[in-house]
Amino acid sequence: MTPLQTLGLLAVAHLIVVATPGANTLLVLRTATRSRSRALAVAASFWPVGALYTAAGILGLAGMLAAAPRIEFLLRLTCGVYLIWLGFGMIRASLRPEAPAAAEGSRKGGLVQSFATGLFTNATNPKSIAYYASIFTATGAVSLPGPLLVVAILLLPSLGSIWYVTLALFISSGPAARAFERWKRVIDRVAGGIMILLGLRLVTAAR
Repeated sequence: MTPLQTLGLLAVAHLIVVATPGANTLLVLRTATRSRSRALAVAASFWPVGALYTAAGILGLAGMLAAAPRIEFLLRLTCGVYLIWLGFGMIRASLRPEAPAAAEGSRKGGLVQSFATGLFTNATNPKSIAYYASIFTATGAVSLPGPLLVVAILLLPSLGSIWYVTLALFISSGPAARAFERWKRVIDRVAGGIMILLGLRLVTAAR
């Protein structure tokens, strides 16, 4: 397999994983039902963390993390507690009276807060580094020449961001937006419950 074919295999494998619903998808979905701009801010926040963790995976930092169990424990605990807090916040939001869309969209710091939420959700997940390390090993991309490794560091997070931006635009546009509008509170509760379960799973695994 040529280096370019290996890079293509890496990109396809990453897209399949990104498209599989998880915490990121839930966060974008829930945010897009309330504000397109905030959902795009969440999607944009995934790129820098993805680039950082792609580079970390290539450099073998997953092994270093495994060799430092206390750091991994703290990361898992922090991420788990944060996801639980985020989940309860979603459920609380579903129980409050709905704020007018214009007021919500223009709330000061809303975009920054959404970007920070996406950033922190990804940055505190220790599984991310392990994932990037494993996908490079599984596809043989770890042996790519230097220039193509740089391309991979830029390509993988870009593919992820494009997917989530597309998802945010679809959910917040036209018929989809009207359909999701009716189910907004249900989505909040379901997404919140799943976030809490994901957080509890991380917390119990950190013990």
